[in-house]
Amino acid sequence: MKSLAKRVRCTLALALMFGVAFSAAAKGAGDEPEAEEAQRTQEAAAEPGYSEAPMLRNLVAAGKLPPVQERLPDQPLVVEPYQEVGTYGGTIHVNTNSTINPGWSYMSMAGSDALLTFNRDLSWGHPNIVESYDLAEDGMSVTLYLRKGLKWSDGAPFTSEDFVYYYDQVLLNEELTPRMPPWPQIKGGLVKFVQVDDYTVRWDLPTSFPSIVGQLNGSVGQQPSIAWPWGSYQAAHYAKQLHPDFADKTEIEKKAKEAGFENWTQYYWDRTEALFGMSLKPNAEPVLSAYVCVEKTTDSWTVERNPYYFKVDTAGNQLPYIDRIVLHLVQSPDVTQGQAITGEIDWVWLL
Repeated sequence: MKSLAKRVRCTLALALMFGVAFSAAAKGAGDEPEAEEAQRTQEAAAEPGYSEAPMLRNLVAAGKLPPVQERLPDQPLVVEPYQEVGTYGGTIHVNTNSTINPGWSYMSMAGSDALLTFNRDLSWGHPNIVESYDLAEDGMSVTLYLRKGLKWSDGAPFTSEDFVYYYDQVLLNEELTPRMPPWPQIKGGLVKFVQVDDYTVRWDLPTSFPSIVGQLNGSVGQQPSIAWPWGSYQAAHYAKQLHPDFADKTEIEKKAKEAGFENWTQYYWDRTEALFGMSLKPNAEPVLSAYVCVEKTTDSWTVERNPYYFKVDTAGNQLPYIDRIVLHLVQSPDVTQGQAITGEIDWVWLL
């Protein structure tokens, strides 16, 4: 396979950049020799029914990861490839010059997942993280039916508890949320979350508001509202260890001070913040998105595939195809241009 770097130009328009990205995701990309990839493929046999990346099959064979059937939800989201079914493996290297928010570069490559999503014809309101939803005829509520068996990136179940925890313990907690984000406020009233069962949650609205479905299309997990005020769930099993209603506040405050924070709320957000639902730092908040951060330095950001990602292609291959993405912060356009020409990088994101 030809290196993506040969198709990179520092003056790429944004539209062209996205077009190439989709093509790369469909066909796979990387810098690993084909012989090495073939050897890894032979090291462990894939489970029947679904296939997985060789790097994950090896972990299954070593007893370090459950079989792919146990990692996927009962009903995975089937994604039709943009061009053709892809091949597994490889690392994409991306250069960005953004010191303000390199996360935009990260998002453009790794992608984010909301409760609902857009189709390629740009129609919206299609199931994604949720398996289905039901908007009441009177517009007074919307019921979300979660995918049974869907798991966070650490293997813990994703359930309605993650919604009600966020609502009761984060959204309504004035220390964590001193300023209420706009989306739960509808004509002077507040949306309320009701836990119907483990895989069903209902949003009761203060007045008829069918447009609440639009919120579902942008709800990608929670982070401080100043950055992205559209979150509606959080990994309760993880976040509770950082919340004084569930853990010893004195101990939490101690850890906060040791980590260089003034109080427990700053520490809480540092350990639970997700960028558009995507992993920001190693050993922190689990996510539902395709990649998990495994290393972050002052000049690079490395993410690897989420072994519990809930999507497969039409051939039953668990997505994503690409093993890892490395984002490099490079200020010099001359350096970036030279690396693109020599094939050291595959992508450029300029702001």
